[in-house]
Amino acid sequence: MNASIESLPPRVEVEATEEVRFEVVNRVGLVTLNRPRQLNALSYPMILALRKQLRQWASQHDIVAVMLRGAGEKAFCAGGDIRALYDSYRDDVAGHGGNDGEPLYRRFFVDEYQLDFELHRYPKPVVALMDGIVMGGGMGLAQAAPLRVVTERSRVAMPETGIGLVPDVGASHFLARMTPELALYVGLTGVTLGAADTLLCGLADVAVDSAALVELEATLASIDWSGSAGPGNNGDTVLGTLRRVLVPASPVTAADAPLLKVLPALLRHFRADATPAEILQGLAGEQDACCADRADRADGADRADGADRADGANRAGGSDSPERAERAEWAAKTATLLRGRSPLMTAVTRELLLRGRRLDLADCFRMELDVVSRAFTDGDFIEGVRALIVDKDQTPHWRVASHDKVDAQAVRAFFESPWPGKRHPLGPPVLTP
Repeated sequence: MNASIESLPPRVEVEATEEVRFEVVNRVGLVTLNRPRQLNALSYPMILALRKQLRQWASQHDIVAVMLRGAGEKAFCAGGDIRALYDSYRDDVAGHGGNDGEPLYRRFFVDEYQLDFELHRYPKPVVALMDGIVMGGGMGLAQAAPLRVVTERSRVAMPETGIGLVPDVGASHFLARMTPELALYVGLTGVTLGAADTLLCGLADVAVDSAALVELEATLASIDWSGSAGPGNNGDTVLGTLRRVLVPASPVTAADAPLLKVLPALLRHFRADATPAEILQGLAGEQDACCADRADRADGADRADGADRADGANRAGGSDSPERAERAEWAAKTATLLRGRSPLMTAVTRELLLRGRRLDLADCFRMELDVVSRAFTDGDFIEGVRALIVDKDQTPHWRVASHDKVDAQAVRAFFESPWPGKRHPLGPPVLTP
């Protein structure tokens, strides 16, 4: 081992800023997103600071891994600072954007996607501690990590369709690791997943009790790297050591996922060939079937063979079976979620996720930037943020009133690049496969 590495103290403060902290604990670069009152939502200065420090650590031989966490107990990262993006767009449209070049709402996504892309390609192991709320931009960071750790407090989601946007930050790539049905379920509805469901969906690797993270620095300081981080050892060896130390035993596995109980219904309704309007029809049918069973049994109860019919219904998974009741309840909740989303942007999201399954990572980010850019001008993002965050009236006036009114050509228009004939902001060599 190099003498300069041996002389490193177990904990070194690299840089301290108001919104993100960097330190080195026993050769591990520890990043703490530090906006707990804002649920550690990413601001533009945080994105720039993260890119700068991660690039520096990537070339330092004394750093063996990087770990990402959020300050406080409520969130890893709840997304990006969408209120700032909303304000930037409104100022730009009103001609008050200033003279400092591109407005924030354009620069933000370009630099955020570059950060996420570089994390996906990072030359050293990355660990994401997905404790608490992990949404949007937080998922962009976490899903780039080879080791993603959830806790009993984890609340994981890509809820963008609820604010008139699409799942981005690489979602068209990382959701493509799932089956098409699960990807569409998560992406279209914006459903919030607990630890076990996150594991089932492949959006986390292992679970740990949140109490085990309280003494994180002491845990990292106790690691003896002599056998796993020396010359000749690769990142997998380092990652294996971190996993053993952080998660000696997992309290939750994918086998505990509540979604397993309704998975057959989910796979049946969220088919790749089903539009959001058709999905809603199918979910309504799931509820109607349960109601029809109840009505049929009530009608048959007065007949001589009523008891036999009721017994047969139970054996077949009828209305009184826990499975049928759980599927009906899930269908009702899912339909309510889907109806509350922007119909236009839900349809765009479906197209985005299906296209992403055929693209590499760099092209996914380029496609997402095209779509998100159009979501400001031609989509529902500004109206969604107004209704849910600015005015908080909870009554967004979407461009298209219902899912069955969405025009296919309007959806395809979102995938036409705003930079035709010009160099794409994320074109090579900015992002290279």
